[in-house]
Amino acid sequence: MSDSNQDIATELRQVAKGTGISGLGRIGLQLLRLALGYVLAHTLQTERLGLYIQSNNVVRLAEKVVTLGLHRGGLRYGAIYLGQDDQRRVKGVIVAVILIGLGVSLVVLLPLLIGAEAISQRIFHSENLVPVLRVMVMAVPLFGLFQIVTQVCAARRTITPQVVSSLVFQGVILVLFGLLWSENRDISAIVWAYLAAAAISLVVAVRYLLRLFPVLFDKQVRPVFEMKELLLFSLPLLLVDVATFGVTRLDIFLVGIWCSEAEWGIYGIAHMIAALGSFGVSQVAAVFRPIIADLYNRGELAKLGSIFKVATRWIVTLSLPICLFLIVERQTLLAIFGKDFVVAELVLVILAGAHIVNASVGNVGAMLVMSGHSWLALANNTGSMALNIVLGYLLIPAHGIVGAGLAAAAALVLVNLVRLVEVRILMGVSPYDRNIVKPYVAGLVAGGLIYLVPLTGLPGLGVNLAIYLPAYLGVLYWLGWDEADRLVLQRVARLAGIRRRA
Repeated sequence: MSDSNQDIATELRQVAKGTGISGLGRIGLQLLRLALGYVLAHTLQTERLGLYIQSNNVVRLAEKVVTLGLHRGGLRYGAIYLGQDDQRRVKGVIVAVILIGLGVSLVVLLPLLIGAEAISQRIFHSENLVPVLRVMVMAVPLFGLFQIVTQVCAARRTITPQVVSSLVFQGVILVLFGLLWSENRDISAIVWAYLAAAAISLVVAVRYLLRLFPVLFDKQVRPVFEMKELLLFSLPLLLVDVATFGVTRLDIFLVGIWCSEAEWGIYGIAHMIAALGSFGVSQVAAVFRPIIADLYNRGELAKLGSIFKVATRWIVTLSLPICLFLIVERQTLLAIFGKDFVVAELVLVILAGAHIVNASVGNVGAMLVMSGHSWLALANNTGSMALNIVLGYLLIPAHGIVGAGLAAAAALVLVNLVRLVEVRILMGVSPYDRNIVKPYVAGLVAGGLIYLVPLTGLPGLGVNLAIYLPAYLGVLYWLGWDEADRLVLQRVARLAGIRRRA
């Protein structure tokens, strides 16, 4: 094997290791999210569930604002300085992003507390939202710092801190809600559980940061602050993150403006289920981002292009079967949360279809951002957000939550196609090789099997899943694995404790 191929294999093993850890952790994370959604759907009912979902959406948008894009800057320059073994600049970038993020978070919190009533009444036309939102916005500084800390940890090419801390958040909120609900059957139970879980998960993330970067304790290493470079890269990403939020979660806001509180809850559950289709994208991206920054900074575009192709195939292999299963089993899945949610089955089909396109182009958004094209990423996401708003204005008043789904799907599909072209032009790389067709063939075969065997209800769902997964994996195996796939499978198998014969 040539030196170049050995280098690529080394990078692939690193991605495979992170992908395996990420995959196992994110499976647990998604299961906890679904469990929480199920519990809330059956306790709060649709109206109060809608209040919680809408308040959480406001908090998540504010979180994007208070980070100022510094979580991406900390990741990018942390990875670059670590690659250069420049401990003084590593320390400088960590201290800078945390202190600035903390200061901005506290400054933004006050107007949010004061403005909770105006946001609830003037934007969402809801008096019931006021007390819920006023408490939940107190989590904004906690989530902002959480994003900064976990992204800085990712500069070490490990997403374990992010995965574990997120698992802690979901686990704690579920347990605390159960305890508080048993004492007070009111929406305040989930509100205070949410706030406490945010604080505990931040503590876990900070402990990982201190363990991964002992230089922070070394008084002999004086930090070097490259503030101009950091801010010039990060600040545009504030707008990128807000616009990305517009691509992925603006539809929940638009439903809040034009639909009832009960429809907020129904659409929120459909949105949550459809988001399972982004599993492969988020899983691989968490590991892939620092590798993009490092390889692009060193000018190793050929190696980056090779890894990009493999990463895209993994994304499709992981995401496509989920999306297809969601589409085929949409009615049964929604009925699990209650009969009121079945009306969103067309919404689920539309959003899951959009996630198939999102997976099919790979991590094109991360490629643009981590290669320094943050202004272009901003333009892309702003255009997509504007399209979402225009289509939402046209479609939601007439078609309700289905119109919201159509608007969101169109915006997501278009922005990804544009990014795909831009990555090809600017970086000369493509996410595709001939092996990309394999997961599509496997998905169509497996999906066709359960579509032709119309079993319903929870028993039918279990049987279909037992047919679907072996069929999908079996077709993939029959089509054959290449060397890169075997590297991933071996690494993930070791992480899962599975012994494989050579």
